[in-house]
Amino acid sequence: MRNNIGASLPVTARVSNGQINLYCIRIQDPKKELKLEVDFGCNIRFPFKQLYKDSNYEQHVIYYCELSIMKDKEQQHLYVDHAGQVKYVEDFSVKSPQTNILSRKTFRDENNNHLNLLREYPDDEHIFLFNIRLDEDTNLITDFCLFTFYLLKNKKFYLFNVLTNQFRSTLDKENNYTFNRHDFNQFFQLCHKYFRYPSTEIDDIHQSLLIQIKTIGILSPLKKEMFDPDCLAAQQLTTKIMSHLRIYLSSLLQIINQTEWNLFKTGLSILYVLEFLFDIVREENKLDLFDKIVNKQQREDLAHGILEQFALLDEAITSNNQWIDLFTMTNSEKIDIRHLNVANSFETFILCLTCISKVMIMSNNFKQKLTNYFENRIYFQNIESKKDFIHENV
Repeated sequence: MRNNIGASLPVTARVSNGQINLYCIRIQDPKKELKLEVDFGCNIRFPFKQLYKDSNYEQHVIYYCELSIMKDKEQQHLYVDHAGQVKYVEDFSVKSPQTNILSRKTFRDENNNHLNLLREYPDDEHIFLFNIRLDEDTNLITDFCLFTFYLLKNKKFYLFNVLTNQFRSTLDKENNYTFNRHDFNQFFQLCHKYFRYPSTEIDDIHQSLLIQIKTIGILSPLKKEMFDPDCLAAQQLTTKIMSHLRIYLSSLLQIINQTEWNLFKTGLSILYVLEFLFDIVREENKLDLFDKIVNKQQREDLAHGILEQFALLDEAITSNNQWIDLFTMTNSEKIDIRHLNVANSFETFILCLTCISKVMIMSNNFKQKLTNYFENRIYFQNIESKKDFIHENV
């Protein structure tokens, strides 16, 4: 069917009408407007228009292209209204007619599905295009962050879930792209610089704070090769968001539905882990946010999420043992031997065992794992103690 690009809509076709808004980001002089086009081939092109530029965004400008579409209900073919004619389309590219440079990416359906453009986002009227850098390096993190800041500043909160789903889909296509330490630093530098509340109205604060935390959840799983203990922007943003949560969490939880909770919990788990690892000074109990969570299942989910994130990051906490209380807050059946990786001393290890004693009593398998785990950590000298230990072969 690809050789029929530009074909007219059959007279007898039963169609449904709709609209698609495409968005892309360009790095350029914001004082100049670059010509960009969506190119479907066969001279079927549509211009992008400059949607948003902000002095805070420096050289980043957001463009959009609005398409009127028709879908053949029987054949599931996609048509666009081009110069007063309805034409069949499939793959498309983004190009700059000024420089005659095509983007490095052609947006196509790899499985030859006739819907191509809409197959992956069949219900989305808004499609965010990532990796549109033309002759420049692509950067997924920058695109995602800047799209998010645009939605926040313009109170388009309802589009964040669409953006998140499409970003994750893009990561999967990029050979399951995984974040690295450079991404970690760039992500937090951008977020620390641009995260702002669009107004002082409580609803805007709630929605913005919710999106900020869900944005951080996108980094999951946060692993050792990603984490930079010297990232000042991550420390500053963590301090800022956690301080705001200690004011707004109770009321914020009232507007979070179950679908949003999962990514929110993931983002909050990462923030809690960073707060412990950066040893952000607080006189109060670091786990005080749990007092604001009334729902028992949510408390257990968050506690388990923090323990899991600690295990994935595999970084010992050297300054504070308050994290041990997480063992008493989570479902005991979900406690895993990996959760003990955070303990860096024999004394802390014993405190952990005290908290998880119920699991040890109920599970012989856990007892054996614990014995092997403890012996390995002592043998490889990655647990500290004021006492000397004597190893004996039994």
